[in-house]
Amino acid sequence: MGGGVSIPAATSQDVAARVAALGESYEPYAKKINADGVDGAFLSSISIKDLSSLFDDMGVASAVHKKKLEIVFK
Repeated sequence: MGGGVSIPAATSQDVAARVAALGESYEPYAKKINADGVDGAFLSSISIKDLSSLFDDMGVASAVHKKKLEIVFK
């Protein structure tokens, strides 16, 4: 995740900050991530196949946004 925070130890605030850093259009996703408690432990436990339903739940429609978020979530 950067900043010396390992992915499993990342809080939902850490994950949200990383997503928000992608730009203004990503801020709604960051708020949802923080509100839903999507932390590093959660991201470490899901597979790449799970991302589609996660993105649906977060309201991510843009293919570009999905790809960028997939990179952040790896």
